[in-house]
Amino acid sequence: MKKAASWIGLAGILVTAGLLLAAAPGEPGGGGVVCLDVIYTIQAGHEAEAVDDLRQLQAATRKEPGNLMFLIHRSTDNPRQFLIYEQYRSQADLDTHLAKDYFQRYSLNGLRKIAESRVAGSFSPL
Repeated sequence: MKKAASWIGLAGILVTAGLLLAAAPGEPGGGGVVCLDVIYTIQAGHEAEAVDDLRQLQAATRKEPGNLMFLIHRSTDNPRQFLIYEQYRSQADLDTHLAKDYFQRYSLNGLRKIAESRVAGSFSPL
């Protein structure tokens, strides 16, 4: 349980820091910004494949006009565990992201197929 709590704490810090960056002046709560965090634990032996998929997904996603942030972190305690933190200007921008061919390739047909587990959450600024 202690490891799960540390991930939740890290995600909370990232969300808080990200929300401060995402909130536009004069727009309480960031004006519809959608934040996501996903924690993958990858099956043993597939770590290099996961790193490649994550880097490809990150590079493509950062080019989307509606993407504000896409960060990848690797656990220092468990090298098979990865944290992804994303921000989008709106739900419509997130929906556009989810429909992209590269999302299908690197996330649905890549990471999810080699994942041992996946925990995801969606957040909005207060």
